[in-house]
Amino acid sequence: MGLNDTLVEKLGLTVDRSVSRRSVVPAFGLDFPVYPVLLNELRIGGLTLTNLPCNTGEVPDDQRAAADRLRQMTGGAEVILGLDAFEGVADRVAIDYTAGTIAFLREPDGATAPPNYVRAGGGKPAARFGFGPRTVPLYIDTGSYGHILPNDVIDAAAPVKVRTYEQPWATFSERLATVRLPDGSPVDLWLGGGDFGADADWGVVGVFGNPRNGTLTLDLTDRRVTLEGYDPAEAVYGFEPKSAETIDPED
Repeated sequence: MGLNDTLVEKLGLTVDRSVSRRSVVPAFGLDFPVYPVLLNELRIGGLTLTNLPCNTGEVPDDQRAAADRLRQMTGGAEVILGLDAFEGVADRVAIDYTAGTIAFLREPDGATAPPNYVRAGGGKPAARFGFGPRTVPLYIDTGSYGHILPNDVIDAAAPVKVRTYEQPWATFSERLATVRLPDGSPVDLWLGGGDFGADADWGVVGVFGNPRNGTLTLDLTDRRVTLEGYDPAEAVYGFEPKSAETIDPED
């Protein structure tokens, strides 16, 4: 869990500067030291979390512009809350992007799930997804990013739609590809290329991110992922693409 340094000062929290680790956000070019701080209590609706280990740190001047872009994309959020904070408190987290709500759910006593999902080490939220003939483990990132995956996990035999965006901070492309969710259902997702989130130690090849509409439910116990009410035609940014085309690999 990350806290804005201004919020830490406002709350009067004690920061342990005797130890540090790196906070890295490759999509924004951020890489700086952060320090542990303990948050005594956090209330979200009717849910109360206590004794939450957090991190905080001051962004260096040469990365300030990148931090400002991240803050803009997250709506000026002062807290970045990881889903691992809810393990043991909730069984599932359901994020409704269309309604703009988050629900923390408990399974009925005795409920079980099929044991065919991957649990990444260190509590990393990962699940297996299928791309063409390949099945790969991906991080779950429900932040402001799109579905960022290496290009080689996409089925190159099928034609894909590609749209390219040009903004002051970056030029980037997305492709529409069919992804098989862990429950076996196929979903057409807009995917961004790249190695963001890759982790060779755990065999993770990328990130499953913000679908921008529908309801994404993540099971915190066994990493099941479901996506309901999703429409790829509605998975758009607040700005128009510079170009859109369909690429046929046989051409």
